[in-house]
Amino acid sequence: MFKLNFKIALRNLKKYPVATCINIGGIAVAIAAFIVIVLYTRYENNFDANNPNYENIYLVGRDLPNNITSYTSAELAKKIKETCPEIVYVGKTKFTNFEFAMLNENTRLYLKNVLSADADAYKIFNFRINIEQFKPKAMGERSFFLSLNDYKSLFPKSKEVVPEMVMVVNKAFGMTSLVDGVFTPTPHSNIVFDGLALADDISFGTDATDQSYTTFIQVKPDTDIDHLENKINLLYHELLKKNVVEANLAGKKTKVIFLDPLKNLHLQARTEAVNHKKIIDGVLYLGFLVLLLGCFNAININIEQSTKRAKEIGVKKVMGATRYSLSLQFMLEIFVQCSLAVVIALIIVESILPSINTVLSVNLSLGSGDPTILWLLPITLLLTTILTGIYPAWILSSFKPALVLKGNFEKSFEGQWLKKVFLVFQFSIAMAFIIGLLIVKGQLNYMQTQDKGFSAEQLLYIKNQAIFNKEEVFKPVKDKIQKIDGVKSVTVASNIPTSPKASSQLFSVDGIENHFSVVNVGFDYFETLDIKLKDGRLFSSEFGLDTVSNVIINEAAVKKYNISNPIGKAIRGCNTTYNIIGVISDFKSEGFEKAVEPTLYSIKNACGEAKLAIMVKIDQNKIPSVLRELKGKWAGINKLDGEDLRYEFVDNLYNKLFERQERLRFIISALSAITMLIALFGIFAYAKFMTNSRRKEIAVRRILGAGDLQIVFLLNSHFTWLIIISNVIAVTAVYIIANKWLENFAYKQSLSASPFVITSALTGLLIIFTVSYQAYKAMKTSPAVILKSE
Repeated sequence: MFKLNFKIALRNLKKYPVATCINIGGIAVAIAAFIVIVLYTRYENNFDANNPNYENIYLVGRDLPNNITSYTSAELAKKIKETCPEIVYVGKTKFTNFEFAMLNENTRLYLKNVLSADADAYKIFNFRINIEQFKPKAMGERSFFLSLNDYKSLFPKSKEVVPEMVMVVNKAFGMTSLVDGVFTPTPHSNIVFDGLALADDISFGTDATDQSYTTFIQVKPDTDIDHLENKINLLYHELLKKNVVEANLAGKKTKVIFLDPLKNLHLQARTEAVNHKKIIDGVLYLGFLVLLLGCFNAININIEQSTKRAKEIGVKKVMGATRYSLSLQFMLEIFVQCSLAVVIALIIVESILPSINTVLSVNLSLGSGDPTILWLLPITLLLTTILTGIYPAWILSSFKPALVLKGNFEKSFEGQWLKKVFLVFQFSIAMAFIIGLLIVKGQLNYMQTQDKGFSAEQLLYIKNQAIFNKEEVFKPVKDKIQKIDGVKSVTVASNIPTSPKASSQLFSVDGIENHFSVVNVGFDYFETLDIKLKDGRLFSSEFGLDTVSNVIINEAAVKKYNISNPIGKAIRGCNTTYNIIGVISDFKSEGFEKAVEPTLYSIKNACGEAKLAIMVKIDQNKIPSVLRELKGKWAGINKLDGEDLRYEFVDNLYNKLFERQERLRFIISALSAITMLIALFGIFAYAKFMTNSRRKEIAVRRILGAGDLQIVFLLNSHFTWLIIISNVIAVTAVYIIANKWLENFAYKQSLSASPFVITSALTGLLIIFTVSYQAYKAMKTSPAVILKSE
């Protein structure tokens, strides 16, 4: 019986080639999209999941008034280790905040992200180094490791990895360092570095109150995290009694310490303004919708095909076939279709994954060893077979022989209403995707075209290793750069727009203490970045106090802290009393997701922020010549920095802030195309069915004098209510979801009617075109041919 049913299934696939291709093609595309989305969402959700202690590792952070930070003190880490027996390890880490060169006679390489970690952090994250039984060096000394590729670049003649000496910064600097070995980068991890410095205690020789360490803890399984969090919070408050500055930072808030799971750090870290996990989960839900859409499209087509097989089922029932056997036969046919669709889907996925990896900057693969694909394929096949086949099988097996053999089934209500429901569902989803795409593109366009508050165009950021905290040290370098034809202005600062958030310090104005981000700048900083002055004046070399005690604050500080008449007021912080001389307009240095924070700009380096970033404004027409001259003269311009000029344009760096939104735009664009394609498959099949079922009516109307436009209008009018209902559902759903998504942005576009109107017009035109094409084909046939059997 199985063999017979299988043969019947293959014959039916051949008998209706158009319906078969649409059916299998729609399911295959939907399954391919679903597989890619599952792989992508698992990739985003599984950072650091390879760590065997993944579930038991937490970051210790502080939730301060007006500031949530992942930085804590070494003293707190020490107390936690001494006091909490439920904790296995307490590890401290710290990243360098600038690039530096390592070189020898063979080559020079620049390390951008060096991680310092203590012995416990090494055990928590199991950094993979070439030393099997590693023991940290004595207190105050560090073991340094490079990646194998960097090690081979520096020491190409070494047949095995052994400790080697290198120079640091440049030859003139005269500093050397020992490379003890190599590390193997941990795949798919939040903690990414190109140099690793391991020590027994990385806080040795530093101020015990230094709040610049990232502390991780590994707890014993089944530890009560809430209880531990409260316990560490009590330890923190005990330490506050010894530290007046830190006590002011904490304010009167009783719950300051929080423990953030390692599994949350990539998508929903407490320190991040946006919960990206909700967006990733939303993408997964969209994948399910696409799969459901493909299944519903197949259901619609199969129900339409069922009318052509009604007499076959009627005869079989007369001959004694049971409802169970007929359902089984039809489910087998659907299983064959879905199996072919899965094979095609795998081919599609394998062919498009390289492009997706490039666009999304990920590493997805069907053969990655991830067990997901092993259970995903059979479950997807089973799910699509059940969703696609169970209702059409029930419809087919329920045919009454007396009714269907008279040919009346096509006109019955139960043969029509479900098709309309599925069509509404398909077009609602397709329209929702297109509207969503237009809204995402609109927000991206808003971010890329709206005034950022500063000018990033033709602004060159020179990656520098020399520290220019004193203006007299930077002035000779500035003068030499300024002399190059095409250079408009030059400045230096501790931070550039797009760089990590500036340090937060406590400052007192009018006797009230509040947090300010602190950026140390040079003269011409605001002029170079074209930042507008709101009140007062900018820094000038004509005023001697500008390098000693004068500062500028931004508009956000004035508004947030209600500072009235700020010009001339005293502001105290970092053990220094300053005088406010100006207020600048806010500029969006961290993009559009985060609101501009209260910021203080000073020339004097009282808060310990090193001025390393050189910024050069260049004439648009002379960029190539300026770069050539800078490269040729850089060794003479900045001898301490090194022999190589390394630079990036700030506008390129700023555009990288939009990467997550660009990825979302790409995903929704692809899904919009897929859903619209599947929806058009459905409308094509239904329009063909409807036209064929009304061929005799069309023939009679033409004989009675109806024109072509009247026939086209008649057939299209059948879809009017379907389009209206689809619009209402799609617009309502997207309006709610889009408003939720836009809440992630501090600066956003207002929702307009244009995405909804454009989508409605576009889908309406596509439906009219598809239906009109089928009507045109029907009208080409002579009425005499159609009516000859009557």
